[in-house]
Amino acid sequence: MPMAVLTLPPVGTIAYEGWNSYSQVLALEPKGPGEPFYWGIEKIPTDFKVTTIGMSIDSAAGTTMTQWGGDPKDLGWIPYDVTSLPYHLRKGGDAAVIGVGGGRDLLTALWGNSKSVLGVELNSIFVALLEGPYRKFSGIADRPNVHLVADEARSYLTRTPQRFDVLQMSLIDTWASTGAGAFTLSENGLYTIEAWKVFRGVLKPDGIFSVSRWFSPSKVSETSRLLALGTAALLGHGITDPAAHLALVSLGNVATLMVSLEPLTPSDLAAIDAAASGYGFHKIAVPGMPPELPLFREILASGSIEALGDLLRTEPFDYSPPTDRRPYFFNMLKPSTLLSGERLRAFASSYSSMRLGTQRGARRRKRFEGLRSLRRLSLPALP
Repeated sequence: MPMAVLTLPPVGTIAYEGWNSYSQVLALEPKGPGEPFYWGIEKIPTDFKVTTIGMSIDSAAGTTMTQWGGDPKDLGWIPYDVTSLPYHLRKGGDAAVIGVGGGRDLLTALWGNSKSVLGVELNSIFVALLEGPYRKFSGIADRPNVHLVADEARSYLTRTPQRFDVLQMSLIDTWASTGAGAFTLSENGLYTIEAWKVFRGVLKPDGIFSVSRWFSPSKVSETSRLLALGTAALLGHGITDPAAHLALVSLGNVATLMVSLEPLTPSDLAAIDAAASGYGFHKIAVPGMPPELPLFREILASGSIEALGDLLRTEPFDYSPPTDRRPYFFNMLKPSTLLSGERLRAFASSYSSMRLGTQRGARRRKRFEGLRSLRRLSLPALP
């Protein structure tokens, strides 16, 4: 059963409102120059100022568009975010981004000097905005090496002949359907064993699939299930030592999991060490360094999908790898958990703290103080 979700529309002057058959998208007037938007960060660098546009989908999911004039030197703020990690290892390659939104991860790929950048976005409104009225503001669609596609990512990647050095999926989810009372979310099909088989199929031999999710070492978090899914995907490919093929690194309340079909090389580990020392990333699990968290250590030590299933079956929450038959990555509540008030409170506390405890969450709390007094202004035409 889905838990109640508080919807939080952005506070400010609304510059654009768009609708399609499955969503409402709002864009505010540009704000700044100010601090850039980060997913996973602890100490915000003060050397960078950018102008941003806050955007929301159905008042329950958010994204940000950053003004960019096309000069890579102006993207120096990006590597401080833990979601940039794969580009510390694979600069100058071919990149693909699942879930474009306002273009945040596309800028990360461009910071990484990617030769080509493919952006696949389920919501056609965002592609239309980046290629149309906000084209000059974002500067992304004008790049000759960027190609935007309005399509469901798993379907598109099943058909494409392209192969990638980096395939990135950062915090792709929406609580909009849950807030409306629906249980099946469009993005759930991206977090299954079968989906990850498709994703590894579009990687080059030493390519990296990078996924970022909410993380808290002391509370129930999506990262436990993410690590189980990554381990199961590697085991399903016939890899008997998953720990040699993945790295889990965190900063703030976000963790990034990188998975490769080839074992991570000494140069890969050196790049992770350099990023960790240079930007304060925390290594949770890397080859040669077992995780401190017992559950993570046991997940990686599983020698088969059956052994992994036996391990996770005893956990109070459902961390089992989702499948297409049971594609509910975000539903970790077991019936036994519902009968335990203490476990249920721990689960609810974990999600509220992770989703509102980050840098952007703290800022949103400020913005949302005036939520009740938000007045819907008359909407001008597209800029």
